[in-house]
Amino acid sequence: MKIQEILDILVDPITKNKLILYENYLTKENYIEHYEKDAEVFDYFQTQNCKATADDERRLRTTILSKLGKNLKNKNILDIGSGGGWADKSLTDKCKQFISVDISDINLRKQFDIINKDNYFPIQADALNLPFADNSIDIVISF
Repeated sequence: MKIQEILDILVDPITKNKLILYENYLTKENYIEHYEKDAEVFDYFQTQNCKATADDERRLRTTILSKLGKNLKNKNILDIGSGGGWADKSLTDKCKQFISVDISDINLRKQFDIINKDNYFPIQADALNLPFADNSIDIVISF
């Protein structure tokens, strides 16, 4: 998958103008500082120490994955608030494009280092102002 294919569906959420790739990231100024601080303080990539919480998360993830169906090969999947990237790891090989949106640049960089596939695109964006053209995403998930 070429980077131009993902750029073709990305637009500024307010002006609807096409976005431009800058240093492998699409970012926007004036993001909510709280979420940047959250990413610095809370490590989404740390394994769970609490068995009860880990079991709850496993069951929830299994349920979400089961609802998506099996035929994802031609689907563009968007994960909003991707945190530690569990869905990215589970679905990137099964779909056309997997897009992780998080307000935190820190989490996206960590996810990209782990996944780093041609159909995986981490994008820093605000969930309330998503930078996608209408009808460009087939499935949206959020955990």
